[in-house]
Amino acid sequence: MFTSKINYFRFNAFILALVLFITCTPSGSFIDTEPSFTVAPHEEIDQTFTYAGKPEPLYYPNPLRVLYNIGYISAYDEVRGNPAWVAYRVFAIDEYIIFDRPSRFLIDDRTENRISHDVYTNSGYDRGHLAPNFAIVTRFGQQAQRESFLMTNIIPQRPSLNRHWWAQLERLIARNYSETYDQVWVLLGPVYKETGNWINERVKIPTHNFMIVKVEKDDRLKMIAFLAHQDMQSSEPLEPYLTSVRYIEEKTGLNFNPLFEEDFADSIESLIPESLW
Repeated sequence: MFTSKINYFRFNAFILALVLFITCTPSGSFIDTEPSFTVAPHEEIDQTFTYAGKPEPLYYPNPLRVLYNIGYISAYDEVRGNPAWVAYRVFAIDEYIIFDRPSRFLIDDRTENRISHDVYTNSGYDRGHLAPNFAIVTRFGQQAQRESFLMTNIIPQRPSLNRHWWAQLERLIARNYSETYDQVWVLLGPVYKETGNWINERVKIPTHNFMIVKVEKDDRLKMIAFLAHQDMQSSEPLEPYLTSVRYIEEKTGLNFNPLFEEDFADSIESLIPESLW
């Protein structure tokens, strides 16, 4: 009798493990799991810019102020002179309408440090968009485009990263992903070394950039994450820089999915996709 119970429990444990494996293992190039949220059934989740809640500090070292714009939101770090993260959403559209880019980046009057366009001059670094100009102007119009040129949406990026590798990833999202999945949620920002360098002692230079992309297909979540270093060569492929969301959380001190139930977050955020979508 006792042996039968042991075998019964072993069988049930095997079935549970099999179910967890099937549900939490990437299917092809996707992390394919049904999202599980901590909010009550009657509460609505605001998915205007973020899929599972605005990122929250775990052990991020400085205060952050969330700034709301027409086409994106950013969490600004006055100490480092950069956003800690930016979130935006793109969606399928019938026609891509663009306007001329502003000639200069803009001081954000909501900040105390008032980082300007000129702080970066002759630094060797581009003023790198996080919420990208093309994605924002084609979805939200000319005023939203102007807001994407606020310095609270900008971090230092090496030209070879900003103008080539990073731009390729931005285009993949703004065109391919949005046309395939209808809606795409993007979280991105900088990663630092504690003893990193500064531009004019006002803007801290990141060592890496991260990007986390989420889509839904058949009511199931698909998530992919990238971590790119500053010295990226323009010809490098995207795939070697796939990583897990949990690894980026460890590097930034931020929780990127605060509305996910803990067990669900543990299972999905630790996975590394095998390939691009």
